[in-house]
Amino acid sequence: MPSIQTVTAAPSAASDALDRFVGFAFAAADLLVELDGDRRIVFAAGVFRERFGRQPAEFEGKPFACLIAPEDFGGLEIALCQLGNRGRLAPVTLRLANAERTLVAVAGLRLPHRSGVTWLTLARMPAAPADVPSLAGAPQLQNAVEARLLGGEPCGLGLFEVGGWARLPDTARRDLQRDIAALLREMGGDGAVAAEMAEGRFGLLGGDAIDVPALQHHVGRILRAAGTGQPVSGTRIPMELAGIGARDAMRVVRFAVACFATGGAASVQAGGFDQGLRSFLDRAEARSAAVLSALRRGRFRLVFEPVVRLSDRTAHHFEALLRPYPIVGHDFANTQEYVRFAEATGLAEALDEAVLRRALQAMTQAPARVAVNISGLSMQSPVFRKLLLGLIDNRPDIRDRLMIELTETADIDDVQSAAETVNRLTDARIPVCLDDFGAGSSAFQYLKEFKVAYVKIDGSFVRKAQSGARESGFVAAMVELAHGVGAQVIAEMVETDAQAATMASLGVELGQGWLFGKPGSLPGSL
Repeated sequence: MPSIQTVTAAPSAASDALDRFVGFAFAAADLLVELDGDRRIVFAAGVFRERFGRQPAEFEGKPFACLIAPEDFGGLEIALCQLGNRGRLAPVTLRLANAERTLVAVAGLRLPHRSGVTWLTLARMPAAPADVPSLAGAPQLQNAVEARLLGGEPCGLGLFEVGGWARLPDTARRDLQRDIAALLREMGGDGAVAAEMAEGRFGLLGGDAIDVPALQHHVGRILRAAGTGQPVSGTRIPMELAGIGARDAMRVVRFAVACFATGGAASVQAGGFDQGLRSFLDRAEARSAAVLSALRRGRFRLVFEPVVRLSDRTAHHFEALLRPYPIVGHDFANTQEYVRFAEATGLAEALDEAVLRRALQAMTQAPARVAVNISGLSMQSPVFRKLLLGLIDNRPDIRDRLMIELTETADIDDVQSAAETVNRLTDARIPVCLDDFGAGSSAFQYLKEFKVAYVKIDGSFVRKAQSGARESGFVAAMVELAHGVGAQVIAEMVETDAQAATMASLGVELGQGWLFGKPGSLPGSL
C-alpha cells in the first residue's frame, strides 16, 4: 500500500493508542472515511490520490455515494441501512467510482454515544468477480440525473442504441458491453455515469458538451472491430430547466428514460426531448388532454396477476395491472410509458383514481384479494387521500380484501403527507406494500418512514440472485431489513423453479411472476 504521511508528535499514551488504532485500520483497508448524519464525508484519509487522482481533503463535505460506482448504489443503500439498524456493517463488496471500478470491501461502525457519526473502511479486493456488471442500470442513471438537477449542476444526457442487438450471440454481446462500458467511462470523464438502460440501449450522463456523433462513431468502430456492422443511432437530451422546477424536471426525465428504454432514440426525438425538457412540455398539451379524456371515459382495462405463497404456491392475492387502450394519434410504446407520461404531466391522481374505482368494481364481482398500485405523487396528496379513504369507508365489504402498492416511479416530495396516508390506511386495516424495493434510492427511507405490511423486491435483484454470493447477499439483506420492520417479502419476476427455490431459501414468503401465472381475469369474476 502506498505510504501515508503522518505528523510526528511527542510520544504519549494517547498518541500511542491513536497510532495503534490507525495502524489497525490501515492494516485492513486503504481508505478511511467518517460520515455525518447526512452521509457526508467529514474526514477522509488514505490513498485517495492513487484511487481517484485527488487528495482526501477534496472529498470532505461531499456525499459518501460519490466514492461508489452508480451501478452499485442499490448495494450501497442496503449496506448503509444495515449499518443503521445494527450499528455495525460486516464487509460488503462494492466498486469505486473510478475508471478502473476498483472492487473494495466496505465495513463500518456506528457507536451509540456518537449519534449519526459513522466510520467506514474500504479495502481493495484482489480482483472483480467475472459476473460483476460494468454498467449502471436505468434506475441508477435516473438517480444520478436527479441528484444533479437538485444540486443545480450543469449536465447533459447522451443516448444511443445498437440495432439488432438481440440477434447477436451471447458471447458477442458480453464482449461488446465490456468494450462499450470502457469507451463511455473514457469519453465521459470524471463524474460521468454510464448505463445500459435496455438491451442494446445505452446512456451517458456527463457535462453539457457530450458529443453524441463522436460517441456513435467510436461505438461503430468497436462494432466493426468485433466483426459486425450493426447500425448505431443516438440523440442527446439537454438538461436546461428553462423555468421548469427541479422536481417537475425529474419527472420529465423519468419519462424520457422510459421512452428511450422502450422505443429507442426515435421515441425520444418524437417526444421533443432532444430539444430540451421545455420542448417536451410544450408538445405534451394535446397528448395530455387525450389521456385525461380516455381515463374519464374508462378507455382501459385491468388484468390481474397472481401473487402466491412460496411454501405451497397457493394464491395469496392478485395485483391489478393497467392496460390502456390505444389513443388515436397519441401512441405509447407500453403501459410503463403511459404511466410515466401521466406522472410527468400532472395526471397521476386522475390515473390512480380511475384504476382504483375500476378495481373496486371488479372486487364486487369476485371474492379475491386485490392489490392496487398508487403513485407516490398521489399518496402525498391530501385531496387524493380524502378520495381514497372515502371510497374505502363506503365499501366495508372489500376492506379486508384490498391492498395498496406504493410505487416509486415518482419521488415523494412530502414524505410526511405520504406517511399520513399510509398510517390512515393501516388504521383502516388496509395493508400497504412498498413496490420495487431496491430499484430506487428512496425506497430505504420509505421503509423507515412508512408502516408497510409488505415489501416487493425489484425483479432485477431476483434475476441476479443465482449468479453469486454477492448478488444473493443483497437479497438476503433486503429480506432482513423488511422483516426487521415486521413486513413480509414478495419477490417479483420469478420465472423459474430455481429462482423460486432461491427466494424461499433467502426467507422470501411470497412470489410473483410468469412461473405462477400470467395476468388475466380476476378468478371468480362474472
